[in-house]
Amino acid sequence: MNKNKGTISAPLERLVRPVILGELLFEFYAFEQWVNKAQSWFQQYAWNKDTICLDERGRVCVRGIHFQRARDENTFPIKVYEV
Repeated sequence: MNKNKGTISAPLERLVRPVILGELLFEFYAFEQWVNKAQSWFQQYAWNKDTICLDERGRVCVRGIHFQRARDENTFPIKVYEV
């Protein structure tokens, strides 16, 4: 354990796992589109599927802060794949 309570230090290579991308389900072309459409699109197209969202740099987007970063760094579209 490191000095931060409750966290474990691990080499990066242990944390990175390859992901095989399945079908491209849909894309968000802009932050505003994600804000307005994400809930309905995930319910409509991906409600029973495991998905991953990737920006143009290949970074995973999970939370709002990740989508905000993509907006700020101009890395839309964000593609949503089945995994």
